[in-house]
Amino acid sequence: MRRVGALLKSSCKRTSRNQCRGYATKVKGDFRSDTVTLPSDEMKKAMVAAELGDDVYEEDPTVKLLEEKVANLCGKEAAMFCVTGTMANQIGLKLHLTPMSSVLCDNRSHVYQWESTGVAWHSQSTVIPVQATGGLPETLPVEQKQLEQFKLKLSPASMKTSSNNDSSATQAQIQKVESDVLTQFQSLLSTTSTFKERETLINALYSNTSTYSIKPLLQYSNLLLTSNVSNKADQNNDQLSAVRSIFSTQQTNTDTTSNFHRTKGPYTLQGKYLSLTDIQNSIITNTDGHLSKTRCISLENPLSGNIFPLASILLLTSSYPSLPFHLDGARLFNASLITSTGLATYCKPFSTVSLCLSKGLGCPMGSVLVSSEENIKRAKMFRKVMGGGWRQAGMVAAAGVYALENHWKRLGNDNVNGEVIRQGFRKLGFDVSGETNESWLDGEAIGIEWDVIREGVKKAGYLVGGSMGGNGGGWKEGGKWRGRVVCHLGIGKKEVDGLLSEVEKVVSEELKNNRKKVMLQYFKTNQGVLNTAAKEVINEQKTEAQEKEQAVAQNVASQSGEATPEENNGNAKDQGSGEESKEQEL
Repeated sequence: MRRVGALLKSSCKRTSRNQCRGYATKVKGDFRSDTVTLPSDEMKKAMVAAELGDDVYEEDPTVKLLEEKVANLCGKEAAMFCVTGTMANQIGLKLHLTPMSSVLCDNRSHVYQWESTGVAWHSQSTVIPVQATGGLPETLPVEQKQLEQFKLKLSPASMKTSSNNDSSATQAQIQKVESDVLTQFQSLLSTTSTFKERETLINALYSNTSTYSIKPLLQYSNLLLTSNVSNKADQNNDQLSAVRSIFSTQQTNTDTTSNFHRTKGPYTLQGKYLSLTDIQNSIITNTDGHLSKTRCISLENPLSGNIFPLASILLLTSSYPSLPFHLDGARLFNASLITSTGLATYCKPFSTVSLCLSKGLGCPMGSVLVSSEENIKRAKMFRKVMGGGWRQAGMVAAAGVYALENHWKRLGNDNVNGEVIRQGFRKLGFDVSGETNESWLDGEAIGIEWDVIREGVKKAGYLVGGSMGGNGGGWKEGGKWRGRVVCHLGIGKKEVDGLLSEVEKVVSEELKNNRKKVMLQYFKTNQGVLNTAAKEVINEQKTEAQEKEQAVAQNVASQSGEATPEENNGNAKDQGSGEESKEQEL
């Protein structure tokens, strides 16, 4: 081990990081992605000191520790450590899909755009990419109406006695209904673990009209209760508060005048997300042999730097209670900090969730998939088939444990730096999107292509991601080729200020060049008209020059008492006319 470390140390001395990247200029700030983060010295020490075992035999204690930590944070029964986020996503989707079925997702999502048609390869299924309209001004009234109806169904006032079916239910009666439901679930869920069994249980209780009419609560019970309620006794006391939070906290924390998403500080929702209408217009529910029935809906949060409002997520999942939902939560740690919302709250409506450790948390690799114990047991088989079974993985898992304990809270710095980036570009006239550490930028309004910015700041040692104009890939966001700037633990105030300073220089120079280009293009397309106009200008300039010369001559002559050229011409004319008259007289 020491020999390997010595070799790595010596190789680092011989080859600098910039040389490894192939850049001639020293890299001052790498904003391309938060995946470029490097493990800190403290994280490396934790990795070296990790207790190891064989994870394929499920004997690595450090891997087990990481999986248990993440599962508890997300309120799920179990977790599985994966090599990459793509693997975690693909396994999560495969748990829900069958051959010739389909998964519905946002057309910008990672599972559709950046996972090499993994759904078709691994699950023999197709993807239904949907253009999101949620959050757009013209859709907000529709969304607000849908959310109000959703909240009405979940409100305590909607619980009525079956005997008189009126609104006279008292608070004590409401609490009794909630307590009774929880008691039933705690006793019955001990024998149910799969999604199908849970759905059957919900339907059975839903049809019970012998006591209070508790349909609203039961219809959304798969949101309100974690699937492992019976397996963790220490959570039992929290279940009632979890249910009541849907009735009270969730409603009071939802700002229906601001895209139904309340945040602290300067963050506002600027992006788009899938709305209920989007899904209703795209989902395939029939069994026609020509179509691939939708068996899973995949959401991503955040997506393109924008946070999916929790209230809107609950609206979607509650509208399709029989469908499993997968969440790509690669940067969910960032969203959790911004909204002051726990991971368990975000993960509760989803059957499977993937979380990345190698982005903002700064680990060298790894993602974690969380779900029920039965799903994770199947997931490990899929991971093995994909070649993802690893042996002494505890060394890498130790980085994840260290990151959760030391790097998670500092993600707030990245979110703040992201806001500074957006404000800086906004002042220069860019169209800006994002509310986390990730920003999407477009200079179309000021006539500047992102590739010009990317190449310009690169010369000064700053690397940014985004558009390559479609050549060899490219980044297309919202129908346009856009740029992307991502802040992370390798980026501080110095790097942010340096990037914005260089961007301002590039923009200033490019605007000058653009004006020259416009002038040249104008002259080229209007050559005939300009030639005629030029001749007229030249003639006018000659006339003005002659008039000035005459004025100067008159001024000189008047001061010396000599006749001016005009007077001499006049005298000559008078003399000539006198001689002519004499000749006539003779």
